[in-house]
Amino acid sequence: VFHEQRELNVSIVPILSGSVHFGTKVLKHHLINEVCALIAYGCIKQNDPFESYICNEDVVLNTKKTKQLFGVRTLVEKISAYDVLGKSVDWKLISKKLFTQLKQRSLVFLIGDFFDTKELDLRALSMRHEVIVILIRDRFEEEPVLLGDINIMDPSTGQSASVNLNKTALKRMRAKVLEEDHLLYAKL
Repeated sequence: VFHEQRELNVSIVPILSGSVHFGTKVLKHHLINEVCALIAYGCIKQNDPFESYICNEDVVLNTKKTKQLFGVRTLVEKISAYDVLGKSVDWKLISKKLFTQLKQRSLVFLIGDFFDTKELDLRALSMRHEVIVILIRDRFEEEPVLLGDINIMDPSTGQSASVNLNKTALKRMRAKVLEEDHLLYAKL
């Protein structure tokens, strides 16, 4: 018995909002770029075509479907050059546009930090495609440390504030992240 090996269509979808412009050692934006490059190189090695979309407030085609090595370079350059500051995520729009733009059955990699996912609904997308979610987070976001009084800026909105990271604030932050993650894992 022989089984025909078919090409696997791969869609690489980095979620690039202002929240990925954060990192204690390396920016999450750079880590997302590395993960996208690794997936693209894997596609080339397996001789599978890949395409990529940049998603946040809109869904933008980053690279057209290709099996060529230059496609990886184009993907990496465009993600590196993409300005994430001032961008937020519209989950309903992302799900709807990906569902309409991806015509053939695909393996869809959603790569991002996945904070504030109340409106995330991947049911329709996952009925047609195989969806894999890759969370990229900084250790400080999940296990914050005492810093005292600091000035922070929200890279999505540009607003700044002075906050005190004391023990009670850290407990609230950890509880909020756990609550958000619990809701995200239930949806996934």
